[in-house]
This record gives sequence, C-alpha cells and structure tokens, in this order.
Amino acid sequence: MKQIWYSLTKLLVVLAMVLSGGIGCNDSSGGSGFSDVGDNDINTVVCMGDSITLGSGLPSAQSYPVQLAVMTGKRVINSGLSGEASGGGAGRVGGQLGRHKPGCLLSMYGANDVIRVRPLGELAANVRSIIQQAKANQTNPVVGAILPMFEARSIFNPTIVAANELLRAVAKEEGVDFVNLHSSMQDPGLYLDGLHPTAAGANIIASKFEGQVQ
Repeated sequence: MKQIWYSLTKLLVVLAMVLSGGIGCNDSSGGSGFSDVGDNDINTVVCMGDSITLGSGLPSAQSYPVQLAVMTGKRVINSGLSGEASGGGAGRVGGQLGRHKPGCLLSMYGANDVIRVRPLGELAANVRSIIQQAKANQTNPVVGAILPMFEARSIFNPTIVAANELLRAVAKEEGVDFVNLHSSMQDPGLYLDGLHPTAAGANIIASKFEGQVQ
C-alpha cells in the first residue's frame, strides 16, 4: 500500500510539472504588481492561512504577520485559523475582505489539505476562489507556497512539491504573484515540531512577503 501511495505521488509531481512548464526556483512569479485597490486601504494587509500563519507555538509578536508589520510599517491583520484547510479559507475570505478592506491579501494554504489527503485539484480550486474573490474586491492577492514538513510528516513532501506546482500554475493563470516560501524553508532547524516555524522561520516568511506588499 505504501508503495502504491508513493507511486501515485510521483505521478502527481510529474503531472504538475507538465501543467506548469517545469519546476521553478524563483522566490516569486506570476504577478504584475499592485493594481488599483479602489476604496480599500493600500496600507492594510490581511494574512489568511492556518496555524502556520497564526503562529502556533510562538508568542503572538513573533508570528510572521506581526513581523511583517514591523518590516513594512503597514497594518497587518493576522487572520490565520488553526486547523483550517483551503476550503475554509475560500468560505471565510469574503468576510475578511469586507471587514478589513485590505489593499493586499496574503494567502498561505495547503498544509492541512495535504495532511488530510484532500485532492490537489480541490486545493487548486479553493485557492483560485480566494484569488478571484480578492480581485473582485479590488484587493491584490498573493499566494504563498506550502512549506516543507519534517519528522513524521516528511512523508508528505512529494505531495507538497506537486501541490506547490499546481498553486504556481493557478497564480500564473490568474496573473498574481506566487511566493516560493518552500525553497527558503528547507532547514529543519527553522521548525518547532517539523511543521510550525520558529521565530526565525516566521521572519523568513515575512521577509519573502515583504516585497509583495510594498
């Protein structure tokens, strides 16, 4: 059974590479900069995601959204929700956009989809929905890659590679930025438990997103 799962995962990786034109190594790709934000606040950023965005295991001041606020001087809203998968984000994003009226939305989903063995097509569709809802609100969306996993969860890494290539392809199709956080978070020492980043890891995530919100 394990061999079958591994073979299917390898097939997903190959398929994702074909759909996206190969695995890229750039830190960001696909977008064309900020567009008109209408009556939204260009200095407000909403960060949506799961416990990684929330900053589980860290003091709140060390979460990546708070560190991003310090780096940029902008109002950064931490809308991470522990345990949330991409479907929850797609269902929740409209309320966050209406409440905070951000000029930029940072989306970082996929870890829980992968862990729960949800179809990758479902993840791609949910992230596309998040992007399209943001664009309809005249909020600039940015898609962050799924981070690698370590310790017992390292078994999911081949699927994460495939998922990230699908997310990159969705971002490219929608004309928005994809930030390759995955390539910058390869050191197991950047994680508290193999899944959640340390303060140093959160700082790297914030630094990668910094250029997208300026």
